[in-house]
Amino acid sequence: MFADLQQLTMRVISRAMFGQDLPVADDLSEALALGLEVVMIRNISPVPPPLWLPTRRHRRFKRHLAAVDRFVYERIDERLADRERYDDILGDLVRAADADGGGPRDDAPQGRAAARLRRELRDQAVTFFYAGLETTASALAWTWLLLAQNPDAEARFHDELADVLRDGRAPAIGDLSALSYTNQVVQESMRLYPPVYTLTRRAAADDQLGERQIHGGDNLVLPVHALHRMPEYWDKPDSFCPERFADLTDAQRKAYLPFNIGPHRCIGASFAMTEILAVLAVIGQRVRLRQTAEHPVQVQVAVTQRPLNGLWMTVEPRAMATTGADHE
Repeated sequence: MFADLQQLTMRVISRAMFGQDLPVADDLSEALALGLEVVMIRNISPVPPPLWLPTRRHRRFKRHLAAVDRFVYERIDERLADRERYDDILGDLVRAADADGGGPRDDAPQGRAAARLRRELRDQAVTFFYAGLETTASALAWTWLLLAQNPDAEARFHDELADVLRDGRAPAIGDLSALSYTNQVVQESMRLYPPVYTLTRRAAADDQLGERQIHGGDNLVLPVHALHRMPEYWDKPDSFCPERFADLTDAQRKAYLPFNIGPHRCIGASFAMTEILAVLAVIGQRVRLRQTAEHPVQVQVAVTQRPLNGLWMTVEPRAMATTGADHE
């Protein structure tokens, strides 16, 4: 299930970012997997190996990343050549650069300013792509698992889908806000299993945190996964209770950080929630998913919090009335 959700979220972010499915999907997947390995090794190693060191992992990572870069730069150059043609996120980024006065206006831009613009667009596109791929797939995987493990919540989830999306239709954007319980299910899932389970920050100035003296320049790690299960904030912190998100206290809102908070809140939070709710609504009307006893699920903490060795589930079709429309 986790592998299928990764493929699904890749298609969604590909169409949103580039307006098409990706011919380099394998390279993107490999670059992501190897990149996560490289980052983890650098995080835990007393002497982080530099990326220029020609290890087998580094060589493979660079090879796949080069293929990704070729594809992304080709898409950037298409949009720089015709700024009004493409109705996708990358096209919006190009037009935003023009509005800010940062985009060259000729059809074949040259020079340092053009090179900087291409590199900035590449960085924005690749960062948004990868940030919206792994984290969203992880959030969906944990949500399906928790629904399978909590039949009362699953039944209420299905009842809401039937009530809001009559005749089994695909959700329109206006329907998503009406799926209030489904929203609570997703929020509770990300409380128990936040895909980004730690945040790192550098202290801007000296400060005092409890009995601990913080010095300007110190690196701080915020354990989101621990904060989300502290009994000081959450009643029955290890239980799956979506209803708790119907009325959060101010302290709970500040202790809930799946997308960070404040000026550093994830720029893709609204995109991710829209995607997650739409996927749950479409799939949840058609099937039930059941965890297989032969493959117990363990948590793997890498750059994101994901199911170790994947998530194995069986699919049970649901009896439902449909309009006969074929929804992708």
